Amino acid sequence: MSDQALTSRSFGLRAGQADAMHEAMTPELRAALGPRREALARSVRAVTRQVEGLEEYARRVQDAPPGPPTLPGPPPVRDVESGRATLPEWPPRAQEGPPFRS
Repeated sequence: MSDQALTSRSFGLRAGQADAMHEAMTPELRAALGPRREALARSVRAVTRQVEGLEEYARRVQDAPPGPPTLPGPPPVRDVESGRATLPEWPPRAQEGPPFRS
């Protein structure tokens, strides 16, 4: 069955369902369904607000500038005796022994 045929059939089924509901709707049924319809409408509004909030957040994330560049390693250290600049080991190794002198 083509998409157009399915859409047409679905529309026809929904129209028939709406007609049947209208005919079956009594004042008692309307009173019983009223609070449930209101609760459903509140839920739909709440979910719609959540989705809109997520969509707005996604837009802000896409439009945000990229984060800061990664931090560079330590600056070069000048050796006093030779006058040459050397780079310290990066990342530094863990020190052996106790970290504090007593």
